[in-house]
Amino acid sequence: MRALDAIIFPNPSKFDVKCFGLCFGSILLFVVGVSISTLKDERRMSRTLVTDQDHPSALPIHRDGAIAGSGPTNKARDRLDEFSVIGVLPSPKTEMQFSTKCNMTIDIQSRVLSLKTEAGVLLVKEGGMFEENGVLIGDVPPRALICESADTGAQVGGAALFTVTSGASYTFKGWTGFINKYCWAKHHRVHLYLWLGEVDRSFLENKTEDALPCSNHEPVSNHYFRPLGMRAVLEEKKPSWILNLDLQDAWFPAQHFLSNHLPRFLREDVGDLVNGKVHGQSQVFMNGAVIAFKNTAWAKYFLLQWFKNRCGRKDQLSLWHSLFTEWKKEIPSLEWDVKKLLKYDTAMLYVPKVAERYLGWKNGFNSEELHLPHVTIMPNVARSPNVAFRWSEDGQNEPFICHIRLDKANEQERKKCDHRMDLCAESYMCSC
Repeated sequence: MRALDAIIFPNPSKFDVKCFGLCFGSILLFVVGVSISTLKDERRMSRTLVTDQDHPSALPIHRDGAIAGSGPTNKARDRLDEFSVIGVLPSPKTEMQFSTKCNMTIDIQSRVLSLKTEAGVLLVKEGGMFEENGVLIGDVPPRALICESADTGAQVGGAALFTVTSGASYTFKGWTGFINKYCWAKHHRVHLYLWLGEVDRSFLENKTEDALPCSNHEPVSNHYFRPLGMRAVLEEKKPSWILNLDLQDAWFPAQHFLSNHLPRFLREDVGDLVNGKVHGQSQVFMNGAVIAFKNTAWAKYFLLQWFKNRCGRKDQLSLWHSLFTEWKKEIPSLEWDVKKLLKYDTAMLYVPKVAERYLGWKNGFNSEELHLPHVTIMPNVARSPNVAFRWSEDGQNEPFICHIRLDKANEQERKKCDHRMDLCAESYMCSC
């Protein structure tokens, strides 16, 4: 204190009121400046997802890429579970973009969805969205909604299905595909969540500075509602797994409709992300049409990365680039040309070559699960009584889930999954 006194009061005998005011003001300005600087640092740190030490990939991992250790004592898991979606996403705040407070009932015969929201009841019909009193409000709700089906009888903490529609018109364009999922979920007592609506265009277009590079200048599409919505459901509703299925192009076929094979694929000993290999003549590495996430810290972290790195209309581009970036942390030998991941058309052909060279992925037929850090890719060859996840090269064995583009499917695809014959082949598949 004497040294400090000597600095503040160099000559006490000559100290006067003027000096006291001047010195005290200097000290006050110094303290305020330090406080502001500290606050800025804290805010900056709160927006940082992880440090190298606390990132889940810095922890020991099992052969299949799962994080070693679990429970509330895991430091990285605790930190990531506390992260708000705010801080890694652009303004305006995410909670203003959509709400998870919505219950949904479905009248199949009348073709009406009844949504119970915070703002009241909304009715989704083929003519648009209506208030309960019959007033038309347009094709989309005032704010995007994530609605849970109220009558599937699902147990708390069980697996969940998730699908996305931008509005009423698209909902009824994919109506039979949606109802097929609803009846399957109801038959097997599984949660079903529907994202319905749009977000502000500026929210999609304005990315954070640390997003991966992108030169695909197509507008960002509603495909990116998938990672945003799935992350919110995992965080707030806490299912054990969440499985995204395209609204109209993915469905449960007749052969396996009465069986719930989710436990066969969404197991504890697989990665945090599960995807399925597509048919043998396709060169697509992975996509988001049929993709599942375990409710883990890494999964929720990665879903944010997938959204943060959004690039163009196709969300596969961000999915591939984000995965390569995460795998690089655990597979140092992994290399790729960033310039070839800037646009979808070039990346679609380039990514499988990188995956084949560094990751053990092979184009064509595959009868074994591929385990990568945090990720498991299910095979497309499964002999009965086994079942393939999303595509089956066995002529007598349909996959558990079908996925083909209904408007662009070729005859080879239709031999395995023909929506014209199979989507509602039995009455209970689309009437429940």
